[in-house]
Amino acid sequence: MPCPACGSPIGATGTDCGICGYDLTQGEPPSAEKCSRCGSQLGEEFQFCQVCGLAIGLRAPRPQTQRLKVLTTEVRKLRKQATGEHAAQSGEFPIGAAAKPTPRRGPRRARAGARGPRSEMTPALTPKPASPGAWNARQLSAEKAPPPEPAPAPEEDRFAKLGASPLRLVLVNRDGSDGESFFFPDSLLTLGREGSDLVFADDDFLSPRHARLELRDDGVWIVDLESLNGVFLRISETVPVFPGDTILLGHQLLRLDNVPDPPPELDLETHGARLFGTPLDPAWACLTRIGYGGAEAESYFLRSAVVVFGREQGDIVFGDDAFISRQHAQLGVTVSRSGMAVSLADLGSANGTYIRIRGSARIAVDGMFRIGDQIFRLRTD
Repeated sequence: MPCPACGSPIGATGTDCGICGYDLTQGEPPSAEKCSRCGSQLGEEFQFCQVCGLAIGLRAPRPQTQRLKVLTTEVRKLRKQATGEHAAQSGEFPIGAAAKPTPRRGPRRARAGARGPRSEMTPALTPKPASPGAWNARQLSAEKAPPPEPAPAPEEDRFAKLGASPLRLVLVNRDGSDGESFFFPDSLLTLGREGSDLVFADDDFLSPRHARLELRDDGVWIVDLESLNGVFLRISETVPVFPGDTILLGHQLLRLDNVPDPPPELDLETHGARLFGTPLDPAWACLTRIGYGGAEAESYFLRSAVVVFGREQGDIVFGDDAFISRQHAQLGVTVSRSGMAVSLADLGSANGTYIRIRGSARIAVDGMFRIGDQIFRLRTD
């Protein structure tokens, strides 16, 4: 089940969230008539949510709304040892010793935050396929790095030790080729428009501190630092989606929503006739197209079990978007006794399909993500 605080997956026997530390054992599951995963209204006598499929027995109480610090136990220990107790309580990460990249030329704009979302994609991206299975950062480091040195003394900075990593972050150029590379200065790397390890001062769609990369035992994770426009991860396999998730394909920014309640039908006796209209199949979801600046444009009601998006072929066609493939991606719904599940899959498109992460997500080697107008690929060669 997902953590009710940050949405991170938790095992069936887990008692707390390993990402934000939320305690699942505090109190009894709530008696409210809304799903603790997606917030949808629960039908009477249903033992599962009719929107996301979460079983009622797996529900957990939601915490009070507050700012969550997404830190693992190991990172807390390393940060405390490297910077002292004061830095550990301040919530700020130490900046790496490596030199920061030179910002792009142009006037620097002093803004308190980032501009609203804009769907804009780079052309003809053809990344290598993502490596199957989970990647172990320590194993990979041991294979390509020199033999390990003796354990450092307690007063040594362990971040310098963790900096010996073959990982690098590659900025993708507009033509899809590899651009500038950035090696990890330590186990943490922040990205943003200002005050970060990697600064992109000309990108108004980036928040000052937008995202953070963390090197953990099970690979590299990216954490959204409560940015305005979020972090979009390119999918390499079929992934589940839920109401509120935002999808990016080509220039199209699409949000998956619950179907609004229909207006009540006019009473025959009161009005003397029924209101005429087209007989419609029930819709299982609504897809909202987000325009420049966050304006809501068209709404697409999804009625068939599989909905295909494309530039020339599909149920929903964006014929004027040159960055969308003929058949680009698809949404599918599966209904069973245990509930309803919705999934998103890319159909081998050239530019890929991206989904906005909830809190944090693991990035596979050769995986790609987007923040603002910047697209990155994680490489080890």
